[in-house]
Amino acid sequence: MTTWKCHDCESMFDDPKAVLYRPRRIGNGSENWEKEEYIYVCPVCGSDEIYEAYFCTDCEKEVEETELDVDDLCPECAAKADAYDEMIDRVKEALSTPIDMEQIIKQIITKPKGE
Repeated sequence: MTTWKCHDCESMFDDPKAVLYRPRRIGNGSENWEKEEYIYVCPVCGSDEIYEAYFCTDCEKEVEETELDVDDLCPECAAKADAYDEMIDRVKEALSTPIDMEQIIKQIITKPKGE
């Protein structure tokens, strides 16, 4: 879903309000409008200075659309997620290594008493 943000009042909303915009009249005071078109405005303050806002899904910081990765993460959160994934991979690898109980027992038994 698209999130919009108002430049003037900084409100965030999902759907901007559509209002009829009539730019000018045709002729000498004629009531025929040149063109009927709708513009989108902020539902809070009515400003037409609105834009699509993009937010990081983790830290919820507003960023440019081009800064988000495929998981909608900002560069800082993406780096943290990559580091976390690497750590999980190392833990999985360590846990999948078979444990040599005989060697562990020998290390415990032969360990000097001061350590």
